[in-house]
Amino acid sequence: MPAYFVALDYAIVDQEGLDAIVSNIADVVVAHGGSYVVRGAPTESLGSGTTPVAVTISKFDSADDIRAMLASDAMIELRNRRREVTECTTFIVEGA
Repeated sequence: MPAYFVALDYAIVDQEGLDAIVSNIADVVVAHGGSYVVRGAPTESLGSGTTPVAVTISKFDSADDIRAMLASDAMIELRNRRREVTECTTFIVEGA
């Protein structure tokens, strides 16, 4: 079943720092079989609650593929660096 890795950026505290790592993140996503559906797109709020400033959605063949990507040394390092430059929440969604 297809699965999606979703990243919601609520605040980017260092745009240059984020720019410096996003292409590396893209390389890891692609190397693990992922493709981008939405990449760093701005958002428009349609209701109450906290609205992310950017959304990224990557599609994979399965949630296990996402978990394997997240467990890779390269992605662990990149996610740690990303946490220094943005307030980000990530999650996996399964479905067509």
